Formats: sequence, C-alpha cells, structure tokens
Amino acid sequence: MPHAHPADIDHRQRDDGHEEDVTVLLVLRRQRVDVLPRVERPLLLGLFVGLSVIAAMGVTPAYAKGSGGSSGPTYSCAVSVTYTTNTFYVKTTVTATGGYLPGPNENDNVKAYINGVLYNTQSSAYSIGTNVASTTVTIPVSSNGSGSYTFQSTILSNKGVQLTSCTGTYTL
Repeated sequence: MPHAHPADIDHRQRDDGHEEDVTVLLVLRRQRVDVLPRVERPLLLGLFVGLSVIAAMGVTPAYAKGSGGSSGPTYSCAVSVTYTTNTFYVKTTVTATGGYLPGPNENDNVKAYINGVLYNTQSSAYSIGTNVASTTVTIPVSSNGSGSYTFQSTILSNKGVQLTSCTGTYTL
C-alpha cells in the first residue's frame, strides 16, 4: 500500500470518545471509450440533423377516410319539435359536411326549459354509418303547463367531445 500524504489523513472521533486516524487514498483513473470511430461521428450528426429537418417539414396529421382533408368535417344539427297531448317529441338531426360523423355512435343530450328554467333532461345514443343521423327523444310537458319551451340538443362523440349544439322552440 502506498504511503499516504499527511493531507490525506483524516482525524475522526469514535463513538467511545477516542480519536483515530483514517487514511484516505483516492485513485482516479479516466479512460475515454469511443463508441464510434471519429470519422463516423460527423456522419451520424449530419444524419440526425437531416432527419430532424425532414420530420419538421413533412409531418401531417392522419385523418380518417372521408374526413374532408386537414380541416376535417363541419358538424351541424337541427331540432324539430312535435307536440301531442302532454308530450313533446324532439327530433335532432346531425349532419357532417365534408366528411362523416365520427361514430361508431353519438350521444344526443337534450335539455328542456320552460320560460328559461330547466325542467327535464333526456339522452339518446344512436349508431352512425353515414354523414347524417337522427334521433328522437320524448319529453313530458312541464307541470307548469303552458309557456315558452326551449329544447337544447347537444351532440357528443362517443369520446364525450361536443360536435355541435342546436335549439328548437315550441309555445304551448
């Protein structure tokens, strides 16, 4: 064991109160390891930079068939209301322009208001196969009877994303 320099000796106190000298010997060895030969490093760097530039310029999002290109389809809806004794039939038709409805099913959440006050909520799920779909929910007349009724229909994708919203009215 090599002889330690006085600066490498550390004086420490033990738990029983006595001091002891501890020799600290550090041996550091640095060695360079080349994974790639020096000639290949610039080529690898050039390849990385080149692919990064190509990736930044050429990446475009993927769209489902018939979605209308990069802008995607536009969704719209219409509500028609039919009344019979003490019952409203609220039909919602949703349309995708420039593509298809996302499917495989959509949800139609209809909120019914009388004179601006919410009194009923109905929901309907229906299957999608094209760019147009309709569903009808049945909503009872409010216990208040006559008044101005508003039916707000919100169309949600099967993932819960709102596609569109529309309203229909009926005065009783």
